Amino acid sequence: MKTQLLATLATLSLLTACGGGGGDNSPQTDKPQVPGGSASGKTYFIPDTATEPDNDDAWSDFSGYTLARNGNTFVNSQFGKGVTVNTASVPSGFAEFPAQMTMNSKNGRGTTENVTVRSYQGFHSGIFAINPPSGGVLSRLEVAESGLPYFNPTQNLPSAGKATYSGRAFDANPAHDATLRYTIDFGARRGSGEISASSGLGRMTLHDAPITHFTADHSEFGTMPAYGIEGRRTLDGSKASGSYTLGIAGPNAEEIVGWADIEGDNELSLHGTRGEIAK
Repeated sequence: MKTQLLATLATLSLLTACGGGGGDNSPQTDKPQVPGGSASGKTYFIPDTATEPDNDDAWSDFSGYTLARNGNTFVNSQFGKGVTVNTASVPSGFAEFPAQMTMNSKNGRGTTENVTVRSYQGFHSGIFAINPPSGGVLSRLEVAESGLPYFNPTQNLPSAGKATYSGRAFDANPAHDATLRYTIDFGARRGSGEISASSGLGRMTLHDAPITHFTADHSEFGTMPAYGIEGRRTLDGSKASGSYTLGIAGPNAEEIVGWADIEGDNELSLHGTRGEIAK
C-alpha cells in the first residue's frame, strides 16, 4: 500500500526556495539536525507509472489527488504523469496539521475530505501519514495504512565509518509514536537498529541487513534508483516477524526514510537524521 499515493518515487528535480522552521519546544529528534540550508521550500517531482497505484481496482475511478494546507497545495498527483511535492507549506521536523485531500475522478469531479496529516520533513527527505475520516472515500481507499515518502537519493555512499541515525517512527495513530535509532556501518555496508516501545506497540528490532542499490527495474521506491536497506523486523510481544525498508537520502547519506510493517498492510513511517560518522 506504500505506493498507493506516491506510486513511483524517482526524484528528477529538487528546487530550493525560502522556508520556515519548526517550533523551539520540540525534542531533538523532532527537528532536522543538519546545519545550514532550510528544510522547507523544496519541490520534488516524482514521475508516475501509466497504471493506477498498485493496480488496485479501488483506485480505478480516479485520475489523481491533491493535498492542501491553508489553501496551499503541497502534493499534486496525476496518475500516469507524476507527483509534485512542494514542502513550502509543510513544517520542518515532526508535525501534525489539518489538511484537505481531494480525489479527482476520471469524470472530472472531485471528492474533498478533511484529513489530519502527520509528517516528518528533513532537509533531503520526508514522509507523510494521512488520517482520513471514517466512512468516506479516503477510508475506503485505505490511505491511512501507509506513509508517503519522498527523498533526494544519495548518489555516493561514504566509504568507511559508522553513524547512528536518530529520528521518529509514527503513523496516523499517535499511540504508535516512537523513537527510531539506526546504525549504518558504511565500511561493511550494513545496518541495524530499533524502534522504542510506544503506548500502542512493543519495542521493534530492525535486524542487521545489507545496503542494496535498488535499480529502476527493481526498486522498493517505484522506479527510482537508490541506495537502501531491506531487512527483517521483530516486535516484542508478537510471534510474527515482518520487514522494514529504508532509503538513504542526501549528498552524504544525511538522512534515512522508509517504513516498517506492523500488522496486516499497516506500516510505521520512519525518518532519521545522521550523527557524525565515526571512522
